[in-house]
Amino acid sequence: SSVGHMGFVLLGIATMTPTGVNGALFANIAHGLITGLLFFLVGAIKDRYGTADLDTLAGATGAALYGRAPRLGALLAFAAVASLGLPGLAGFWGEMLTLFGAYSPAEGLSRPAFRTFMAIGAFGTLLTAAYMLIVVRRVCMGEHTPHSQLSPGAPPTQPADASRTSGPAGAPTATTPQLADIQSYEAAAWTPLAALTVLAGLWPAVLLGLTDPAVQKLLAGGKS
Repeated sequence: SSVGHMGFVLLGIATMTPTGVNGALFANIAHGLITGLLFFLVGAIKDRYGTADLDTLAGATGAALYGRAPRLGALLAFAAVASLGLPGLAGFWGEMLTLFGAYSPAEGLSRPAFRTFMAIGAFGTLLTAAYMLIVVRRVCMGEHTPHSQLSPGAPPTQPADASRTSGPAGAPTATTPQLADIQSYEAAAWTPLAALTVLAGLWPAVLLGLTDPAVQKLLAGGKS
């Protein structure tokens, strides 16, 4: 997702328009908030399960992250939909403004080329939505695959490495064990990121009001 977000930043700057450059700055800030939150969450899941591999998690979650650690699952789903650019969250505005800037780039730049880049960027948002929703479905909602290592109500098989396939404490259980949900120290670090993601999505004018004067001056060659 970081590569995709930085692609929008580069496209916005390349348009050399106030709309595009403001979109690039907005996308950069949104990326810091959303991707920072995603890295926190992936680290928390890996700390609990010992892996971040989707195939392993899809089997290990069993009853799904929503059922085992509902707050952690809900926050992961929130960060995923924010990253794919859902309207009303911070990820939307940077991408939208960048695409608008690419539709009508600065004078002297090739409109057909930038509109091609715009189409590629729009297609990229669909790919981002696809893989983010796959993560949510497989990790948060659960997916009982044939190689599932923990299934609700099913007796566990004895693996070669019990710490990788059993409950969080390493002891196999007959039912899917409950997983540690968000801890207080985690909430203290993650809540500001989630709150700013919502605020930037609902009130983008606050951030754009800070960046636009500098952008206008920059594009005017430093003249007031």
